[in-house]
Amino acid sequence: MLADIERAVGAQCEWMVLGGLSASDCVESFCDCEAEVGNGSVRVIDMMKRSQHSRPYMGPSSDFGIPAVHRLYNRSLRMVDDNEAEAFRLNELAAHEGMHDAVLAMGWFYLNGVGVPEDENEAYKWYRKSARQGDARALFSLGQIAYWKSDFAAALTWFTRAEDKQHHRSQFWLGKMYWRGNGVPQNRKRARQLFAEAARKKVTEAQRTIRFLDYCARSSDRD
Repeated sequence: MLADIERAVGAQCEWMVLGGLSASDCVESFCDCEAEVGNGSVRVIDMMKRSQHSRPYMGPSSDFGIPAVHRLYNRSLRMVDDNEAEAFRLNELAAHEGMHDAVLAMGWFYLNGVGVPEDENEAYKWYRKSARQGDARALFSLGQIAYWKSDFAAALTWFTRAEDKQHHRSQFWLGKMYWRGNGVPQNRKRARQLFAEAARKKVTEAQRTIRFLDYCARSSDRD
């Protein structure tokens, strides 16, 4: 059974066996893939990379008493589902005023092609600007972009910088790099330590990874 799981999930998502998880839940949880285990069979669904970047955070539900630039940002995010172009326009206004969350969100808009043509170079530019403002989420996104390009040295730098700022998902991604030997010597003991640390900090992917590794260990013992 364990060998069947490993073959099905493959090198790119070998630890992401998620029992009974829906595809939509998997996308929202930023997983590389989905796999369902049951009755001795495994089903794997590849997820789009872009889903790994969550939608920007919206601030207070009420605009009363907050600065105008924050109101622009909140209005932008409320409109994303109904009018992507207008959402982008409002966010861009807030970003050019220097509002930090809006600057970060510009990277998300460009990377996902929301209200604007998809443009990874523009996304990178805005994430770099957000990183200069000290946002750990931007450092993490830069790490993901580098990782997708197989620029593992840059990914390691960005993820490490984000982890230094207490960005816990970066611990999980550093664990992936150690697990696969991407840009670092392969060290699965260190990878599991990073997964466990991230799981303790409520990182969803890390919690699922630990569950899968525990599942493998139990299956190996039964074999």
